[in-house]
Amino acid sequence: MRDDVFAILFLAVCVSACNDRPSNAGPPSDLRPLSIRVDGPTEITPPGEAQFIAIETWSDGSSRDVTASAQWTSTNPSVLSVSAGLAKALAPGEAGLSARVGQLPVNPKGVRVVPAAPEWNGLYRLNIGGGTCNEALPLEPGVRRRTYTATLTQNGLTLRGTVSNVGGFEGRIINPEVRFSISSPGNLSRRVLRAAILEPRFHLFVARRAAYSGDERFVEIVDGYHLVITGQAVTTMSSSGFVGTLNGTLSLQGPRGQVLGVCSSSSHEFTLFRR
Repeated sequence: MRDDVFAILFLAVCVSACNDRPSNAGPPSDLRPLSIRVDGPTEITPPGEAQFIAIETWSDGSSRDVTASAQWTSTNPSVLSVSAGLAKALAPGEAGLSARVGQLPVNPKGVRVVPAAPEWNGLYRLNIGGGTCNEALPLEPGVRRRTYTATLTQNGLTLRGTVSNVGGFEGRIINPEVRFSISSPGNLSRRVLRAAILEPRFHLFVARRAAYSGDERFVEIVDGYHLVITGQAVTTMSSSGFVGTLNGTLSLQGPRGQVLGVCSSSSHEFTLFRR
């Protein structure tokens, strides 16, 4: 009996000693970082600065600040530079900020650098057309390339242009590119719609309604015909304006909407020069 008591006491001491030892188990084996998130403002006015932070999210739902250790990059360093999360606005435009730690997936944060005051308001000479196409248009050659007086107004990074009694267009400043869009009329024939080469990611804007149909569009009346212009233009900026090409269509229609000719090209001229 006495031996049994000693055995029980010895076992109890051993168990107690084991429980008092520090644990070396560490964190769960499946705990791992999942992604990086960049937090900060979505808009900065040049020449301002803004501090962004990088947050690392873990599989247990926890997170930690890795701003100092992350590798920071800007998709458009001429617009927005970044170092250790501190971003400097250099010029109007758009950029994406990324913070990378190891091989974790990164979701860039979009940032707009918006000027404090508009710089592009005013009158411009707008040239459109002239690209090579397979089909001749009535009233050639003058109808293939047109010149207008356009009024530009700027709101942040958006440019809106209007041509009196014709229509309008919209531009987006990315820097160094500015991308313009001219509307696609709603009731053109299928043939014209197939010919028009459009990029749906850009918002389309038109300044006025055409008197003969009620749809918003860019239409010029030429010798009783309707010259309908649609497409997307990519331009570069300079002090005198914007120079680029229009990927689009010039369509000539009769008074009743019948299609008389279509000139579709990816190399139509699209220029805006200050007047």
